[in-house]
Amino acid sequence: AKTMIAAQDAELVCVRSYPEYIGEVSGYNYIEAKGRIPGAIFADCGSDAYHMENYRNVDHTTREFHEVIENWKQTGITPDKHLAFYCGTGWRGS
Repeated sequence: AKTMIAAQDAELVCVRSYPEYIGEVSGYNYIEAKGRIPGAIFADCGSDAYHMENYRNVDHTTREFHEVIENWKQTGITPDKHLAFYCGTGWRGS
């Protein structure tokens, strides 16, 4: 994570809700640790740890690439860099 944050050609991307990102909640009732990795970019997953409405359709299929890339552009995430995604447990990051 430290290497990616320091690299010019890479980004560490947090795919969690905003309350998780700012350390208000961990996102899970079984995880006590809160907060984010300093230097990571926020790529808002949606309302909470159990919903991915910014990346999934109502039927739980993944949104179209053009929709995802538009969301990424708003936060400065570009696919020309090496991107590594993380969340609280791994399922959203994957």
